[in-house]
Amino acid sequence: MPKRPISQRNLLIGDVLEIKTSRGYAYVQCANKLPFFGNLIRVLPGFYHRSITDLEEIVSKKESYFTFFYWDKYVDRDIVYKVGRLQIPKDCVIPTLFRGGSKDPKNQNIATWWLWDSVTNKEWKVGKISKKQRELPIRHILNYIALIYDLERGWHPRDEH
Repeated sequence: MPKRPISQRNLLIGDVLEIKTSRGYAYVQCANKLPFFGNLIRVLPGFYHRSITDLEEIVSKKESYFTFFYWDKYVDRDIVYKVGRLQIPKDCVIPTLFRGGSKDPKNQNIATWWLWDSVTNKEWKVGKISKKQRELPIRHILNYIALIYDLERGWHPRDEH
């Protein structure tokens, strides 16, 4: 099946995207869509030296993390492709609780964290976060350039403090 570029309007839950990075091919899967934040993607583990044809094996793996991902007409069609659509694994727990905060310009750390429930659209201040809360996905939206940057440097939400 030849690869076809995709756009925001035809990204559906279950779509698997292949992303060219300097470390190899990476894969993500659209797991949910939320008002305002858009596409919530599962970032799947690993890099591959060539395009993978057995997408079921990759999609069945536990995701590294979730993040919101913005698609628009400026996505580089030579870097990001829709390569298939598969069911979200039954054991995948799609998050509804996210964290966010503002960085202190002096040290780039976040002093005060907020939690946001995407179901009720309520948020509340928590200040410092626990080790368990550090595993929560961050409430931000990445474009493809920011996603590639995070993938290439091995970033994970728990690294954000």
